[in-house]
Amino acid sequence: MTPPLDIFRDEPNGSVVWLGTVSDLETAKVKVNEMAAAKLGNNFVFSQKTGNKPRITPDGADGV
Repeated sequence: MTPPLDIFRDEPNGSVVWLGTVSDLETAKVKVNEMAAAKLGNNFVFSQKTGNKPRITPDGADGV
């Protein structure tokens, strides 16, 4: 089983807010795109397995 990916939102004061967990990168892309469309701030994904923060942009590209 692949460890989950957590989705966070950056706050203006420098803190982050946890928004939820998804099981795979494709689902993370969908969620980040939904939040970007709703203008819910700058969101990022964190991999519990690797500690990486794959960059997912609203256009669907990723930096994995």
